[in-house]
Amino acid sequence: MGPEISEWHAEACLFAGGFRPGDVVLDTFLYHLVPAAHEIDEALNLIGCTACHRRRQHGHAGDGRPGGTRDRLRGDAELPHDDPQRAREMGVGRLGLEVAQVGAEPLPESLRSQFEDEHGIMTRQGFGTADLGLVAYECPEKSGMHLIEDAVVQVCDPQSGEPLPYGQIGELVATVHNMTYR
Repeated sequence: MGPEISEWHAEACLFAGGFRPGDVVLDTFLYHLVPAAHEIDEALNLIGCTACHRRRQHGHAGDGRPGGTRDRLRGDAELPHDDPQRAREMGVGRLGLEVAQVGAEPLPESLRSQFEDEHGIMTRQGFGTADLGLVAYECPEKSGMHLIEDAVVQVCDPQSGEPLPYGQIGELVATVHNMTYR
């Protein structure tokens, strides 16, 4: 029997992004509406990491709503701070993180530079969907995304559904072959 693989394939993405057994990880996804927090937790567990979560009354990590960023920055002393912009505005020093795997929004190079240059946080990004999990991820070389082994991804014409040539803008269609349905 081979190594255990999660239903959402996130462990390969997170390991390539720098997470290792024994790491303590702050998972900033919420446990509602989409399964991202569960997907990340399962993958971190398979890697051998410990996932930590902060209770938030409003919003999600980084959205700036009352109780979100402010409470995280002033919250539990043993957990690292995870918002460089707000940390600077509030006079909090260097963030206590080493590795960041980001998703759900684009990662502009200016933000990546802020994490890496100002705070020393190795920052990688992933791409996923709520039903398939993580499908693509960056490795330490940061030279583009790698597809997970079992993924087929095509850019298709939104009207006809036909695959488009390389470089064309269209609708992303992704399929993962080894999905297990419960």
